[in-house]
Amino acid sequence: MHIAMLLDAWDDAPTGAVISTRRFTERLRERGHTVTVVSTGSPEPGKVVLPELRVPLAQSIITKMRTPLARPDRPLLARALADADVVHVHTPFLLAMRGITMARLAGVPTVATFHVRAEHVLRNIGVRGQTTADLLSRLLLRVVYNRCDHVICPSGFGETELRRHGLRTPSTVVSNGIPAEYQPRARPVNDRFVILSVGRLAPEKRHDVLIEAVRRSRHEPGIQLVVLGDGRDRAVGSIGAVPVHRRGAGGAGSPDRLLDRTPRRTDRRPRRPRGGLPAPPRRRFG
Repeated sequence: MHIAMLLDAWDDAPTGAVISTRRFTERLRERGHTVTVVSTGSPEPGKVVLPELRVPLAQSIITKMRTPLARPDRPLLARALADADVVHVHTPFLLAMRGITMARLAGVPTVATFHVRAEHVLRNIGVRGQTTADLLSRLLLRVVYNRCDHVICPSGFGETELRRHGLRTPSTVVSNGIPAEYQPRARPVNDRFVILSVGRLAPEKRHDVLIEAVRRSRHEPGIQLVVLGDGRDRAVGSIGAVPVHRRGAGGAGSPDRLLDRTPRRTDRRPRRPRGGLPAPPRRRFG
């Protein structure tokens, strides 16, 4: 089977959508399927490169988050979809909209994976109202998800959210899963209860909620919170009332090196700093 994977970012993008799509692409190719990736970035085998779309009012945020948007050049997209048996879209923006339209005209089945919630988009531009989020959710359903033949949801919660906002397309819950290289390890000896939060540093990830939960815990004096990630949310090192050890990490990283960054022992007891902690230098895996 020839599958065309359409997503806006592919190279060095620290998002769950990209990491998950890369894993699925590798597994599908291992099973003998032909997968053509249609995205922005550098040329590579099995990939059709599209130009980036510049968004004047939001470009600085897009650049900081390393999540470019693709400009769906019609001739390039037509070449990518020419022999496709299935078109699979992963990000609900212009590339997905045009890809779905072209696939439908050609009679090619379309699948969408629900990676991006309306709240994810709006929080990055400072909009927090639930009414606005509901309106954007319904818009994305109308222009993307309800125009596909099937929708894949990484969780039951995601599927419920889509149904609540009006999803009519058949859907299936398929977890992003855990790669085989991630294996349990013996817990290191530590004088603290260490909470390791791994993920993109972005407002929609709600690190502030996690920090506040630790602050309110009666076990706060014995907790150390480590936030590992990369992104534009520089406030992670200073919000809340508990010390936050923030470390940079690009992409998914190596499991061994990820675990090696977990603190084994600490010499200072948690305290409530005035004004928070300064952000340490950004570091990346690999």
